[in-house]
Amino acid sequence: MAASSNIFHVAAGPLKSFDAELVKKAAVVIGKDPYTTRLLLAGKIPKIIATCQSSEEAESAVRGLCDLGLVAFVCSDEELRKPFTSNTRARTLKLGKAEVSFVTTCGETKTLESNDVFLILKGTRQTGSGKETTTTSRKLNVTATLLTGMPMFKKVKEKTVEEFQPEGFVRIYNRSSSDPLLEIPQNGFDYSFLGDSLAPTSHQNLDKTAETLREIFSGAVFDETLAGHADLTEADCRLVYLYHRARVSA
Repeated sequence: MAASSNIFHVAAGPLKSFDAELVKKAAVVIGKDPYTTRLLLAGKIPKIIATCQSSEEAESAVRGLCDLGLVAFVCSDEELRKPFTSNTRARTLKLGKAEVSFVTTCGETKTLESNDVFLILKGTRQTGSGKETTTTSRKLNVTATLLTGMPMFKKVKEKTVEEFQPEGFVRIYNRSSSDPLLEIPQNGFDYSFLGDSLAPTSHQNLDKTAETLREIFSGAVFDETLAGHADLTEADCRLVYLYHRARVSA
């Protein structure tokens, strides 16, 4: 980690529409060819488009990109590598007149008012390790049992792979940190606050929860570009947060 602390990334939001001349100018700023630059600026989510060894070099590139009308920003390698803190995961939710109270999985109660929330981020991650495990069990050896007339058993090794499963989530951020204030996971969350609007599946209930939060925190940015991304990483969440902070500060 110490070695990565001096690495600074230049990131930018995607182009709204292709502009060949703009891509050429951006390519000069980041020192890449136009074709590579076009790919980096394509898609729907912000990406790292250059890596620098100093913050001054990265800031210079960002200024050049912003002068072209792009939403660009600097992020350190150290920040992008920070893991998600699971103690911010919510277990229950209670709606007030002008605030929302949560109880986290650690038993901590948090109350958020409208001016506390900057970004509501909706996304999808893959749960499960994908690891292969081997278990040993005893099974009846039919052939040996028939030959001896006595129950005979044999050891059998079985390999299983923990499959990846998609799980939605909603995160709430303030303006000061790319660490979320709270995360609402699709699974293991108590949706009873929805009352008569409670749906039969957790996926539908998470959607309803996101819309409820969107209505309460109407002044916050709402982003769902990470919903449905099978290869979503924690760094992607931080890039989306930093992108919106740079966008509103421009």
